[in-house]
Amino acid sequence: MYKVILQKQPQKYYEVLPKNKIKQLDRCFEAMENNPFDLNIKPLSGEFKGLHRIRLGNLRVVIAIYKESKTIQIGRAHV
Repeated sequence: MYKVILQKQPQKYYEVLPKNKIKQLDRCFEAMENNPFDLNIKPLSGEFKGLHRIRLGNLRVVIAIYKESKTIQIGRAHV
């Protein structure tokens, strides 16, 4: 089981989203806790190498997955 941690910027973004997007993100975070690799994640390249992104409709969430400590850090969310 992974632990999902929101950084400051995505936390602020999350708080002002419409309720339907919040529910969508909550379901995504719950799925990530069980197994983040079952989701539609893609590795990023270049400056963001080592990070991954999850696409939820027109919303993008950039995450860092730490297998050793079983944590997922949400670093950025944007449309």
